[in-house]
Amino acid sequence: MLFLDHIDTHAELYVRVFTEPGYGAVLARLRLKTREAIRGLAPEAGDVIPREVPVDAVAAGITGLVLGVIGEWLALDPRPSAREAATWIWRIVMGLPGVEPGNTGETCAC
Repeated sequence: MLFLDHIDTHAELYVRVFTEPGYGAVLARLRLKTREAIRGLAPEAGDVIPREVPVDAVAAGITGLVLGVIGEWLALDPRPSAREAATWIWRIVMGLPGVEPGNTGETCAC
């Protein structure tokens, strides 16, 4: 949550990092640092992560998920709170949520 609070506080800068050309190096460093932080949690996730999936692959996948959600969150106007974005990330990590008509602008093929 502190990570998203930081991004929210400096949203103007992070919007540029996520949306404008020329910030690739910054985004790559953010991706690396996020991946390292997630990789560092691997010992705590012992029973949650299937052992047949390499820890580095899990860390890379979760990093992509987290940064993808952050990019979408930053693009919203008005932007919901950092707490709401953290909830979205948690729900997706714990299992893809169902898509309901009305929350995506598309018709659900449920």
